[in-house]
Amino acid sequence: GDSEIVITGALDGTIRVWDLGADVEEFKTGEKLRVLYALTGYKVWLGSVATDGRRLMSDGRDNAIIVHDFFGEQLEEGL
Repeated sequence: GDSEIVITGALDGTIRVWDLGADVEEFKTGEKLRVLYALTGYKVWLGSVATDGRRLMSDGRDNAIIVHDFFGEQLEEGL
C-alpha cells in the first residue's frame, strides 16, 4: 500500500518528515517508523508547517516563509 507521512517540528530547531508505513499496527510498534528528511537550522520559533504533497512550507517568529521543494533543487526564502 501507499505510505503515510507525518511532519513534526522539534525544540532542537528541526523539522522532520516521517514515513509511518502503510500499516497502522506497524506504526504503533515502531517497526516501520523512519525519518525521510530532517531539515535543520531553524533558530527562531516555528509557527506552522504545511505541505501540498510536493513542497513543505514553514513560517516562524522571524516572519520568514521557507519553502522546501522535494522535486526540484531550489530552496526559496522570503519575507
